[in-house]
Amino acid sequence: MAREVIEGLEPHTDLKHLQISRYNGTTSPTWLAKNISVTSLQTLHLDDCGGWRILPSMGSLPFLTKLKLSNMWEVTEVLVPSLEELILLNMPKLVRCSSTSVGALNSSLRGLQIEDCEALKEFDLFENDDNSEITQGSWLPGLRTLILKYCPHLEVLKPLPPSTTFSKLLIRAVSRFPYMEVSSGEKLKIGNIDEYMGYDIDESCDELRILDDKTLAFHNLRNLKSMAIYGCRNLRSFSFKGFSHLVSLSSLEMTECEQLLSSDVTPEYTLEDVTAVNCNAFPSLKSLSIESCGIAGKWLSLMLQHAPYLEELSIDGCTHITTVLLPMEEEENSLLTTVLSPGNPDEALNWLLYDLYRNGLLHIPSNLVSSLKNMTIYECPLLSFNWVNGCLSGFTSLEKLSIADYHNLFSSGGDDLTNGRWLLPTSLQELNIELFCCQETLQLCFPRDITSLKKLNVCDSPGLQSLQLHSCTALEELKIFGCGSLTVTVLEGIQPLGSLGRLNVSDCPGLPPCLESFSTLCPRLERLCIDDPSVLTTSFCKHLTSMIHLSLQLDFLTVTRLTDEQEQALVLLKSLQKLEFIWCSALVDLPEGLHTLPSLKRLEINQCGRITRLPEAGLPHSLEELEIRSCSQELDDECRRLATSKLKVKIDWTYVN
Repeated sequence: MAREVIEGLEPHTDLKHLQISRYNGTTSPTWLAKNISVTSLQTLHLDDCGGWRILPSMGSLPFLTKLKLSNMWEVTEVLVPSLEELILLNMPKLVRCSSTSVGALNSSLRGLQIEDCEALKEFDLFENDDNSEITQGSWLPGLRTLILKYCPHLEVLKPLPPSTTFSKLLIRAVSRFPYMEVSSGEKLKIGNIDEYMGYDIDESCDELRILDDKTLAFHNLRNLKSMAIYGCRNLRSFSFKGFSHLVSLSSLEMTECEQLLSSDVTPEYTLEDVTAVNCNAFPSLKSLSIESCGIAGKWLSLMLQHAPYLEELSIDGCTHITTVLLPMEEEENSLLTTVLSPGNPDEALNWLLYDLYRNGLLHIPSNLVSSLKNMTIYECPLLSFNWVNGCLSGFTSLEKLSIADYHNLFSSGGDDLTNGRWLLPTSLQELNIELFCCQETLQLCFPRDITSLKKLNVCDSPGLQSLQLHSCTALEELKIFGCGSLTVTVLEGIQPLGSLGRLNVSDCPGLPPCLESFSTLCPRLERLCIDDPSVLTTSFCKHLTSMIHLSLQLDFLTVTRLTDEQEQALVLLKSLQKLEFIWCSALVDLPEGLHTLPSLKRLEINQCGRITRLPEAGLPHSLEELEIRSCSQELDDECRRLATSKLKVKIDWTYVN
């Protein structure tokens, strides 16, 4: 925009909103500089006025409430009046921002956004000056939104967020602060979120050593319900006293913090901090997840002591936790007695061994043994339970248990462990077992043979040979995947499973011969997923009168078509409503008798590239939806022609009707 044009505008004195973009002059127009005529302005936006070095005097705009400056390349200093909203974007030479009255700006400001001001060092609103007009308790009391991004030299000397009134906080690449984001005032994310998701690393997160009230204003986060800390590689400890202010916090996640509360953390600060807490540090916490952190067992034990209402505990990839000790066990005392016995020849060495043991010891408080509902333990290679007393059965409220066994998890035990006998709590409803490596036999048992177990998943356990389910009489869903050595002993002593409605058996070549018995043991079976069509026999299918969903996933086989017997068995499933062919890469022909399935409503063919046509006899009249994904062009074209108002056809996630 030419200077003559903008000078000649002479806007009306009642003008309230003004935006000037791409003005190539070096100074403000006269009516906005020396002889300001637009004294009624409420909002002013200056954008890409690259030649301006000196901004107009904002103090001469008494009604101005919103100021936005963006892409002002040459501006080095900004002086702002009392505002409700201030936005500074992409001003690479801006060094200082100050206010005509810091007290007035502090009281009036509702929104503050500063981004990509890489030279900015000072803003008097952020200074921690005892002589300032602002006291800590009244800092930005009405602020709703605070966004500070890519201002690496900006000094913010006070903890964030500034007040309890905020609804949005976003801090990134600002000196002294890690990445921080709060939305709706209820969920806080701290750290290298992008690193966790596979993007660039925010190096400012590496500056964080202690998460305390110098960084985080815990007292302004009383409504916070969820906190997640990711990828703070140098974070070593946090303030228990600070967390005690988070009276609404119900969920806490800590991920990829390798040094956090490790065994070599100096305890003085943490212990003094805990002593100062007159109440629990996590008074409302219900869910705690710790993944790939260096936390020692003793520090996690301390956290659990301060979380009296915890219901969910997840430990994943924590290599410094070695032993789980329940309140009823006396293992720690007996070990201490052994270590300090008078006849011990090398007391110093044994003290060292005991210290290592104590650091790795995870002590479960007595109240959590009866309150935990969900527990997950994955990839903790040194972790072991004492199995002698059937420790898991002591978790009397446990409803869901997920375990990935890395050899040592149940290494301490007697005859029960040798026989593969797991004594589980009667309250347990779901059990997930992966990478079961330490035994060939798994026998699930319950006190007094009372069981609530409804869902069982056993996955990726190639060494498991026998899975005994005779006590699992309440099962509703059973999944067995990747257990290549598992054989027909799965049925040893099994009782009728009248409640079993879902069965998924994949990558277990020894199991199909035994599944024929399941059709009589499981009369209510509704959903079946298999990767071996040999299961489809007449004697198997004729009993499955409740079957509504069958999924064939033949990705590991070279099956080009079902045998005549298998096709005849398939069409016996008269109640079948949904049929899936998934990853059947070698399959050339669909079963010819599909049109005789009177209840079939949905047919899905997914990633079956060699199938080029539908059965010659067509599809059943009951069919309502046909879905084709990643298949041949010939099959796509034929199915597209079938689309009607009655039959919905979806090809590659898009309906063609």
